Amino acid sequence: MLLATTSSGVRAALAQAIAQKRHLSIDDLFGCVIDHPEYTSEDGVHFNANGQRILGKQVAQLVMKESNRDRPSHA
Repeated sequence: MLLATTSSGVRAALAQAIAQKRHLSIDDLFGCVIDHPEYTSEDGVHFNANGQRILGKQVAQLVMKESNRDRPSHA
């Protein structure tokens, strides 16, 4: 399986190419948390309340952006 055996950078590039071809947006949640170990709980895997807030805010921003993109402007 190609996606399982390639590096994350290659998978990201492939996902970006597919998204562009299909006119889809990608929400880079990994980029929000990669340099922030303080966003994870004590188990080091799951997000704590602050991490969940940051990810939720990121998702909400993209949803709002995308929902407004398809609306006709009222001039």
